[in-house]
Amino acid sequence: ALSCFQGQMERNYEAWLNKDFLTTILKGTEECEVEVEVIDFNIHSAVPPGNNYTSSLYRVHVRYRTPGLPHEQSKSFIVKVPILGTFLSDFSEKLDLFNKEKNVYHDLLPNMENKIKVKFGPHIFATPLNTAIVLQDLRENGYSMCDRFNQLDFPHCKKVIVKVAEFHAASVVYHCENPSLVETVAKELVYVKNGAYEKEVKNWVEKSVTAIE
Repeated sequence: ALSCFQGQMERNYEAWLNKDFLTTILKGTEECEVEVEVIDFNIHSAVPPGNNYTSSLYRVHVRYRTPGLPHEQSKSFIVKVPILGTFLSDFSEKLDLFNKEKNVYHDLLPNMENKIKVKFGPHIFATPLNTAIVLQDLRENGYSMCDRFNQLDFPHCKKVIVKVAEFHAASVVYHCENPSLVETVAKELVYVKNGAYEKEVKNWVEKSVTAIE
């Protein structure tokens, strides 16, 4: 059963976020493509209102069966789709940010992780839609998203710094072997002189500086 969605943006995606779509995703999570029977699923917003900018994020919990196993199984995914018809969505589309993000999850991070055997993010699943990103739900591994307005305590700040250092080291190693992929993903698109949104970006920065002062 589908949960009630909040806002028109979510309702626009009900048509394709269905049993067939989830069956395809689940079949891709198995070592070989076995038959999967989706029993039911529910969809909720993955973040509080206002915590997303250019995409809608859904937490999709699925109950399913596979041949040879007596008990049903369950899995949770994070599904990310671009919001349409807003300034930020136009901004994202013109700079191709969504496809760049997919490339990071699908190509860059796995290669960097293999270099130093450290995980940097959730696993990305193959999807039949180019306009969707389906990720592992890290909440199933005990992670939770902290409130963006609350500061981290020292132990968590330390973990962040260590992870950033590992990320930097892995990126340097991988860049030596495959500079084209790293440079394509890392190319600056927002803070560019004479860029498509130079006026808007300058206004954002000036307002941010004023707020800090």
